[in-house]
Amino acid sequence: MKFQSKSGLAILFFALSPLLLYAQNYSINEGWTFKTEDTKEQKVSFPHTWNAMDAQDETPGYSRTIGTYTRKLSTPASYAGKVVYLQFEGANQITEVFLDEKRVGKHQGGYTRFNFDLTPYLRPGRTQELRIVVDNRHHVDIAPLSADFTFFGGIYRDVYLDVREDLHISPLDFASSGVYVKTPKVSTSEAILEISTLINNHSSEKKEIQVLHTLKDPDGKVITSLTLKVDPEANTSNQRVEGKIQVPKPRLWTPGTPFLYTVETKILEKGQLRDECTTKTGFRWFEFHADTGFHLNGKPLKLIGTSRHQDFKDKGYALEDAHHIRDIELLKNMGGNFLRIAHYPQDPLILEMCDKLGILASVEIPIVNAVTESAAFSNQSIFMAEEMVKQNTNHPSLIVWSYMNEVMLRPPYKNTEAAYGPYCQEVYKQAKAIQDKIKQLDPSRPTMIAFHGNVKAYEDANLFTVPDIIGWNLYQGWYSDRPEQLDTFLKKYREKYPSKPTILSEYGADVDVRIHTYSPERFDYSVEYGDLYHEHYLKTILNSPFLAGAAIWNLNDFYSEVRKNTIPHVNSKGISGLDRKPKNTYFLYQAHLLKQAFVRFASKEWQQRPEGNHEIKIYSNASQVTLYLNNKKWGKLKVNAGIAKTHLNLPAGTHTLRAHISGAEDSFEIHTLPSQNFNELNVALGSKRFFWDENTKTLWQPEKAYEPGSYGFIGGQALRPKTRYGELPTAEVRIKGTDLSPLFLTQRIGIEKFKADLPAGKYAVYLYWAELNGTEPADAIAYNLGNDAIQELAGKRSFNVKANGVSFLENYEIDKEAGIQQAAVKKFNIDVKENGLTIEFIPIEGTTLLNAIKIIKRD
Repeated sequence: MKFQSKSGLAILFFALSPLLLYAQNYSINEGWTFKTEDTKEQKVSFPHTWNAMDAQDETPGYSRTIGTYTRKLSTPASYAGKVVYLQFEGANQITEVFLDEKRVGKHQGGYTRFNFDLTPYLRPGRTQELRIVVDNRHHVDIAPLSADFTFFGGIYRDVYLDVREDLHISPLDFASSGVYVKTPKVSTSEAILEISTLINNHSSEKKEIQVLHTLKDPDGKVITSLTLKVDPEANTSNQRVEGKIQVPKPRLWTPGTPFLYTVETKILEKGQLRDECTTKTGFRWFEFHADTGFHLNGKPLKLIGTSRHQDFKDKGYALEDAHHIRDIELLKNMGGNFLRIAHYPQDPLILEMCDKLGILASVEIPIVNAVTESAAFSNQSIFMAEEMVKQNTNHPSLIVWSYMNEVMLRPPYKNTEAAYGPYCQEVYKQAKAIQDKIKQLDPSRPTMIAFHGNVKAYEDANLFTVPDIIGWNLYQGWYSDRPEQLDTFLKKYREKYPSKPTILSEYGADVDVRIHTYSPERFDYSVEYGDLYHEHYLKTILNSPFLAGAAIWNLNDFYSEVRKNTIPHVNSKGISGLDRKPKNTYFLYQAHLLKQAFVRFASKEWQQRPEGNHEIKIYSNASQVTLYLNNKKWGKLKVNAGIAKTHLNLPAGTHTLRAHISGAEDSFEIHTLPSQNFNELNVALGSKRFFWDENTKTLWQPEKAYEPGSYGFIGGQALRPKTRYGELPTAEVRIKGTDLSPLFLTQRIGIEKFKADLPAGKYAVYLYWAELNGTEPADAIAYNLGNDAIQELAGKRSFNVKANGVSFLENYEIDKEAGIQQAAVKKFNIDVKENGLTIEFIPIEGTTLLNAIKIIKRD
């Protein structure tokens, strides 16, 4: 089976000519007063969300409530006789508009554009009160019902006043531009350009007008023009005017040459320009093959890129335009050619930048995890799909419509219950209805549903028969034991469904860039495990011709309030952080995807390390790299699969490393600490991980057993929380009262002593504790796919602590003193004589434990 399209579609924006009789389009983002029933009035500007901080604080949950925005709206007397629209680029998730307390309209859905006609309620020359009510509460008939991302409430994109003459291009077709551009035929020799324009005549008279289309090539030169005559009746909307232009030898749009043509559409009445719209278009054709993947303009092209969530550090969804632009530039600079816009339509700038920079894309509506078995939910989903298609259909970068994500992950019934079968039938029915609507609106593009790794569940719902493309969200090696299980899964899937085009729509591993290790394992959140995971997945993707493409989950870390890991409330599978600072894996993809010379040291942020033997890893697209150590040539390293590796034995001190290839080089410094640095000792108990605290420039080292002349623990065992599938290297709970969660998520249970053979002197000792077991069973996180720890409820625990025989804590109860899953740090000062320091942990009831220890020499 293959799916073919021969359409070169378009982006658009309004370009207002000085010859226009009258038209204005401007934002009204400033001067708003905002409040909820739980907050006082405050002055805000758009973009705005009321969840930017409360979705990441220590209080479980976040405010899903009703917010009210008000401002004075003064319009000039010249607006009399004009048509005025209020345009929204996005508000989450039900929006109602009132002007002088008269209800203007209502929109449902948090991620698409919409508008209202203010004209009947406007009083030009006067000041009126504009009130917008946004309801972000859970709604059983509006998707998404649940998801592994935070639903930030508010008007988080721009709002505009759009002022037109009574005769104008219509914005009323689901908030589209009113100009649709398609190319049903594209080849290297010729393209056919079809243009459909919707006209509004809100006057009381029938009009005689001309619709003039002018086509310009990528250099701005006029190729041809087309004039169409039409006589719109009085008081009519969305009258369609269609025309066709032949384009000889089009310059084809590709990721490497994203040539954009310009269609200028003008509405003329008796020679007077009444309205105009400029549309950018690109000519290309494409195919999805079940065996050979994706082909663009007749040539095979592997789609490799990322998905993207639209939030940013401390901003939630309320991003500035520059944030959206920089994200697409970040993807392009990685060498990516594909963006899965997930799990919802995003700011118009996203697809505009994809068109401009040459990034192929898919976009989807936010049906995630499950559906509601109701006609209202189904109808709302179909409405969202029509919004999505009509608002975005003009983009040459857009090649796939998607409309469900992991929809069988959280069905409301177990597969053993009688209601499960009818539920599966309802899921199929809704999917088929959306599929039919999208195909009616745009038969030129394929559709996709993204499945999670449970083949049987999607067979139960008969979903393999519905979309053109199957997307697989696969996390073998993160939510299951080994990355190699990916290859086994794909092999079995291909044997069963050989005729389905396929995209690896998600894959990723959580990475906290503060964590490093020489013994990586899944769920340790280390940079090194993330590297191993992506190295295997990338190899499989590149060596699997049937995979049309793959989208890393995710371009960036993003907020997910339910998450409990080393960075609470954040899904850290991004190849860049919430602040968009790239992680190691970003550079791995650059080494594979960039055409220009590239070389880059891995883990450059890990600048402070213990002395000794270290693996040095370098990413490059050259065949070999020359390594210099402390300005002396160390040798040449062979590059294999984008990576060069060696080991260096680095004594205590500062070392400069430089990597050189023809056309590029990179360098950084490593500061190695002496192994017997008793001026400051920082040890994470129960851990094999190094943890770098950037704020205090502190390196926490993994535990080790005590040896004479050194330091370490005596007795006990490292905490290894049990799951249904094995065990984890770290607890999965939220630790309150600290931003150093990794220190408190590992611990040594039953520790008897911590001994350090310190020289004589004055020392400060800090003991770190957290009681990780809760008092009530915690809800499992569906997205962990059974990898939640099997919870042990907190029992009675008390113990004494002595240092060199002197009692410092008696009958210490962590939960009583600090609380459950709360950071606790006890500091004491001690004079150490000739025998070093021995800290004893003496159980009274239950077992002892210790999470971390810091020892600082004070003299």
